Amino acid sequence: MLETGKFKKSELSGNFHRVWKMLQSFISAAHFFQSLFTWESPRRSFVAFLAYVMIIWNFELYMLPIALLLLFLKNYTDIYVRKTRLSPLEALQASGPFGSEDEDDDDKQSIIQRINALQEILTKVQQVLDMIASFGERCHNAVTWSVPYLGWLAVICICLLTILLYFIPFRLILLLWGINKFTKRLRNPHYVDNNELLDYLSRVPSSVQLHQYKSFSSDHKSSSPGNSRKKKN
Repeated sequence: MLETGKFKKSELSGNFHRVWKMLQSFISAAHFFQSLFTWESPRRSFVAFLAYVMIIWNFELYMLPIALLLLFLKNYTDIYVRKTRLSPLEALQASGPFGSEDEDDDDKQSIIQRINALQEILTKVQQVLDMIASFGERCHNAVTWSVPYLGWLAVICICLLTILLYFIPFRLILLLWGINKFTKRLRNPHYVDNNELLDYLSRVPSSVQLHQYKSFSSDHKSSSPGNSRKKKN
């Protein structure tokens, strides 16, 4: 049984920053891969391009656990051999007891400062939850025909993809996709890269937007001149 803990602003702030730190690491990784496609560092992008072509052309399933082993070996080398990074336990010990400084700050802060700090944290939590919930609702609404023409567009694209995968090897499709992705900026320096799947989902309304649209439509119909004339008659 889990014990029901007492609400603490410092604990809420610490948990939020832990989650936010994880999100920041994913965002940093996405920016790094995006920099490879935009050739911000030509040497790094060229090496990544050659590595991508060689890996896709020679890829086999047994290479997946090998990649995980390389990740473990890299982190072990950085922490215990090269000493370029602290282990998680050492980093935690160096930073002191978790949450102690926040609890001391809670004791020193006035009630107004606590309320303002809590309001700021809750606002950030609300924004993150809204972003996650909207993304999930858009994925759900995309397959439930909330917008019919977007549903038909997805069906046509999936049918074309099925035909491509049936006649063309998946390895070749990945190879052509990577070559096109890496060379777009070289072929057109002013090209603005985008993600077609995210662009599609951004056009699918969330449940909140659907509810607002239905409320607006019902209000517009009730206030239309035709309905007002019927009420007078």
